[in-house]
Amino acid sequence: MRSRHGRRRYALTGAFLTFAVSVLCAHDVRAVGLGASRATAIEVCGPNGEHGYFDRLLCSDGGLVKYELIGTEGRRNDPTSKDDQQAAGVQMMTSAPIPSGQRDFHRVERYTVDCSGGTTFLYVDRYHCPDPTDQRPPSGFSFMKLEPSGSAEAEHGQQGLGLAKATAIEVCGPKGASDYLERLRCPDGSVVRFRRTGNMGLRNDPTSSAEDEAVRQQQMTAGPVPREQRDFHLIDGYSAECHTQTRFLYLDLYHCPDPKNQSPPPGYSLANRGAVR
Repeated sequence: MRSRHGRRRYALTGAFLTFAVSVLCAHDVRAVGLGASRATAIEVCGPNGEHGYFDRLLCSDGGLVKYELIGTEGRRNDPTSKDDQQAAGVQMMTSAPIPSGQRDFHRVERYTVDCSGGTTFLYVDRYHCPDPTDQRPPSGFSFMKLEPSGSAEAEHGQQGLGLAKATAIEVCGPKGASDYLERLRCPDGSVVRFRRTGNMGLRNDPTSSAEDEAVRQQQMTAGPVPREQRDFHLIDGYSAECHTQTRFLYLDLYHCPDPKNQSPPPGYSLANRGAVR
């Protein structure tokens, strides 16, 4: 039978071991690196934020990544109490910032990210809106350099032409989209394999009743947007594949008869009209 002194020493030893294990676990989570686990998921705002993040991501050799969604991989943290379960339910109903003192219970998406050197699995938390705070690249990756402020490309937005809804490439109708994408060339000069992925919503979200009316008016015509209005056209998403690298591009099909921004996205080029695919 242990003495009182022995029991006390045993209890202190157990407490120290528990503390040490918790510290090591916390260290292991940090050591895993950004995006390499649910707990260290990359924070973005919505599906568009996911595409915007991965479309800027470069492999260690400087090439664009090819990425693909695998599916949902559960919550970032598992609720362990009734309060946690209630907080998880509230968090899943909004993408607003998480209240101070709460853990993150968002559902996390898992992606494969392919480079010439192999495949990496990355976790993404798409519920951090409107401004994700941690937008670094994961270890071993880098971001495409953005155009400096005041440059010719800056007017298309910080992410570059076609890489976000707000910077959608302007074409005239489905034929205009096909004509543009058939002329698009990969960084090495090869043709781009493309496919439409779906409707990505309005280019800009209306914020007043007057803009709600502007949305209705703009949906009834493919003509130029009135000078005093923002662009509320519906945006189409396309995947553009170059060998093992895929980028997600946004196109606005409602700029007729003469689209204005017919430049290629960063890293691409455009063949002359009439060029054979």
